[in-house]
Amino acid sequence: MKGLYIVATNGALDLNDTYLRSIEEQVSIGKQLAEQNLEDYVSKAEKLQRENDFLKSFIQRCGFDISLIEQAFTESETFKVDHAIELNSDDFSVREKAIQEYINHVSGFFEPIINSQFFQNEREDYQKQLETYLTKTVWSRLSQETQVTLVTAQYLFDILTSPRGKTFQEYSCICMLLSKAVEIEVTKRTYDNFIEHLKRQRVDEYKWPKALLYKESTNPIERKDFTLGNAIHVVGLINTAKDDEDPVMQIQSQYCFNMFNNYYKNKYFYTFNQSELRDKILNDGEFIEVVRIKYRNPSAHKATVQKELADDCIRYILTDKGAFAEYLREKH
Repeated sequence: MKGLYIVATNGALDLNDTYLRSIEEQVSIGKQLAEQNLEDYVSKAEKLQRENDFLKSFIQRCGFDISLIEQAFTESETFKVDHAIELNSDDFSVREKAIQEYINHVSGFFEPIINSQFFQNEREDYQKQLETYLTKTVWSRLSQETQVTLVTAQYLFDILTSPRGKTFQEYSCICMLLSKAVEIEVTKRTYDNFIEHLKRQRVDEYKWPKALLYKESTNPIERKDFTLGNAIHVVGLINTAKDDEDPVMQIQSQYCFNMFNNYYKNKYFYTFNQSELRDKILNDGEFIEVVRIKYRNPSAHKATVQKELADDCIRYILTDKGAFAEYLREKH
């Protein structure tokens, strides 16, 4: 005769050795386990409710309209559900476009909410702080959209990591905003200015890198369809590492690499020799892939992004590593 098990959420109680116990005893044991688990769940639910109430109160004390925050959360969750197929597609282009749209969708709520709270002196303080990370020269080259996105990310991070916000457990918005700032500037260099260079050199469109053309077409992709994932392929690079490993950049198309090499030297790095220029392009490709794989993608896919990843994202892009400033530097 098979043993009898009473299944609970924290495991299974084997009653094989006491199978001859009365039905009343078994029911009593099962009831005790159920009550214990119910108490655990109630305790956790009450804790989550207290945290939720605290955060709502905290957000309101900061001067934010709580209904807008709730709307932003609802909209982001709805987007994930409605675009689950695209966000998890096996088609690289479809998945990249869906992630880009999701990040733009979420940041489209956060940026106006946050920036409506700033006093002029606060904005200037954050700008000065970011200038120390990037240098004044690099900061002055950034588009206004990039500047606003970086200020928003830094401000949000300071709020969420302050003593009053220490219970907050969801930091995906930080990684999203920083990734968006990187994507804006990468698009400017790898799409806008590169295409301008190709046109100035009178390179026929069908000879452009395939990553700048629609699939099975010689028509250039529109700017809105260019994603962070396109960038290394435009340059002629490929990342040969697995997604859970550090990027390893190799030249996949010498034709595209030479074309981009020529553009980079003419536009940004007049004084670089070929070895320096090659290293610069490979390093830029690695930076783009680290941001895309390590920070951007998890912020769009994971249910919760912990503080540690957001902190690491800020340190890599802005502070300790200064990778964004390195990417944006020029040497004439």
